[in-house]
Amino acid sequence: MEVRNPNVILASGDRIAMDVECIKVISGFEGAKLKDDPWKYTQIQHGVKLGLGVKEEGACELVTE
Repeated sequence: MEVRNPNVILASGDRIAMDVECIKVISGFEGAKLKDDPWKYTQIQHGVKLGLGVKEEGACELVTE
């Protein structure tokens, strides 16, 4: 196992949006196992069905500084 420090702070009131963005950050590292579309992950789909957050890409805004 190799530890990496992304130097990123993510904050959100939306659980699904946060998980999707975290998967995107992780997938950006060489050797990352999370390479698929985050919206296709079973956990994300289940969270959407439970109404825990946004339902699709583009339903939230990513703000960077």
